[in-house]
Amino acid sequence: MHDDFGDDAGEKMVDWMMKIGQERGRAAAVAAASQLKDALKNARGQAAGSDEVKNGSEWAKLDMVEFQAIEGWPELRELVSDKLKADGIEHEYFDEPQGGKTYLVFRLADAGRVAGSLEQLEGIADAARDKAAAQLERMEHDREQDKCRVKGRDLRDTERLKDKAMIALKASGAVERGEVKVADRVQTQDMQQVRTR
Repeated sequence: MHDDFGDDAGEKMVDWMMKIGQERGRAAAVAAASQLKDALKNARGQAAGSDEVKNGSEWAKLDMVEFQAIEGWPELRELVSDKLKADGIEHEYFDEPQGGKTYLVFRLADAGRVAGSLEQLEGIADAARDKAAAQLERMEHDREQDKCRVKGRDLRDTERLKDKAMIALKASGAVERGEVKVADRVQTQDMQQVRTR
């Protein structure tokens, strides 16, 4: 997976999404991935526009409240930290004793690099979401097939009616557009009559 994403962040993100998906379903994992992407985008904007310079501070901080609201915050905290470490950015988390807020603290001089790392994580989040969703869908399909095998039903029954309808709709559209050649209906009927005689 390291090859798929360029670093370990993608693998950790897929693992985080798979955990959510296995516990609460594919839709919950995709929703969490969308929340993560939004949080990364907002944090990137905050990092790029850090205003601690006005205060004469050498350090900047990002409020991680959006990340804390996402399921699996401890894994996300580690994921962001690992990415920043991999990019050589000195940082720490500060947990406020009262109020429970967490801040990501980093050197103000690194604000642009922090924003760049968060942007990379944002891109990785899209690819990881797609990969995890596909894996979860396969797992759901395999589980459904296993249920059919146990009950002795035909495996074709595992296809949802909605999926079958979409396949039929696409096929009929292809026929109408002339993309697929279909045997003449009259010939088919004649051949069926011959076979029945």
